This record gives sequence, C-alpha cells and structure tokens, in this order.
Amino acid sequence: MAEEILETQVTWAGDGHLVRGALIHPKNGTPNPGIIVSPGAGGMNEGSMEVGRRLARNGYAALIMDPFSSIPESEMPEDHSFPNLLPLFRELDDRSYMISMENGFDFFTSLPMVREDRIGVMGFCASWSILYSCVNPRVGACVSFYNNMRYRELARANRAIQPIDRIPGMWCPMIGHYGDNDTATPLEYLEELKEVAGRHEKEVEIHVYPGRPHGFVESNDPDNLEDAELAWKRTFSFLDRLLKG
Repeated sequence: MAEEILETQVTWAGDGHLVRGALIHPKNGTPNPGIIVSPGAGGMNEGSMEVGRRLARNGYAALIMDPFSSIPESEMPEDHSFPNLLPLFRELDDRSYMISMENGFDFFTSLPMVREDRIGVMGFCASWSILYSCVNPRVGACVSFYNNMRYRELARANRAIQPIDRIPGMWCPMIGHYGDNDTATPLEYLEELKEVAGRHEKEVEIHVYPGRPHGFVESNDPDNLEDAELAWKRTFSFLDRLLKG
C-alpha cells in the first residue's frame, strides 16, 4: 500500500544565494530514509516533483533541489522549456553546486521526518550526485540516471576534473541507468567506469537499456515506459537494501 504523502516548498542557504527546493515525505509521523534529488536540465518541474512523490510513496523523504537557484530571475528565459534551459544548465558551477548540496544535506538531516543516518543521493543528467557521493562519507547510496561521466570542456563552470576521475574516492555503492542510444554518455564511458570502479573496489552496478536515449526515464514516451519502470524497480531494490535494510 502506497504511503500518504506531504509536500512543502523549502529554501536553504547556498553559495551566496538561497537554494529553492521541495520537501516531499510520507505522512507517517516517523523518521524515514532520505534522498536528495538533483534534477536534470528541466529543473524543478512537474517531472522532478513526480520523482519526489514516487520516492515518498515508497517510504522515503525526498529533498528536490532547483538547480537554477543561483541564477537571478532576470537572467532566466520566460519560456522554461528544456531547450531554453539547457544552455544555462551546462554553465552551472560544479563547486558552487556542491556547496548547495552540502548545505541541503545539513538542512535535510536536521528534519524530524528524516533519518540522518540513512541518506542517499539521486541525480538526472549532470554528474552532481556522483560528485557529491565522492565528497560526503555520510551518503549511503548513489543513484545515477544517465549522469555524465566526462565533460566536453573542463574549462567551463570551474570544472577542474572529469567525473570519472572522482570514482576512486566514492564513499558509497552506486547504481546507474543508461540507454545505449545516449550520445552524452557513450558505452565506452560506461566500460571505463566499470573498469575504474573494479580497480578501486567500488560497488558500482550499471544497467544499460537497449535503444533508449538520454532522459528515457523522464520522457513519458510510451516506448520507454517498460524500461523506465524496470529502472525504478531496480532502483528501489538497491535503495531498500542500503537504506532500509
């Protein structure tokens, strides 16, 4: 039986700005394992809110981050569709985003409906969930929905190192979901990821979905639905083992 859930808009201090977010959690009056969710280029939209609701209905508190919190409203496009937001998303500063995630972690774990010792991170598209799981030893699980493993340009947005090179410092197990028709993360990147993880004895579980493009879990395309649901089933099995078991 699915949990009854509650939703609240929240804010916390970021790197010189206020981070906007949403807190979604079971209405059960007890502390729950928590997941910090970093959305893709669509931002904190209805799709990312549905991710939080899915987590909450399955017994997790979710903190959804608005990745565009650092950008003044005057610099945001009037049309918040994916094509208009993507150029801004690509320029977001990794180091600043890590500060926002760290402060969000502290805020999240201070809440009475959250178990501070059972926190995971989940990211769509950008590599921030992976980067953060290599920074904070208190993170217990990392879920990658097609997180990028290599940047095309390191010089942009204070990117001093490739995400793949952070893997030796990962503190927690990771599960990743990727389509083999994803131009952002070709299969050779995933082979490299598995090789690096194995060499450094990191628990990294990668699932590749034939014919699926980047963003297939969020696409709402009927052709992707079966694999999207399979990815979620695998994700909850992974999270339940690490954060509920």
